[in-house]
Amino acid sequence: MALIISIGIILGFLKYVLSHAATFDESDETF
Repeated sequence: MALIISIGIILGFLKYVLSHAATFDESDETF
């Protein structure tokens, strides 16, 4: 159970980082 939870957290974190990086890239270009 803990493994599933940690995997979900890691996937969510990666998803957040990727979307944040993409948004940062766009805002950096617009900035």
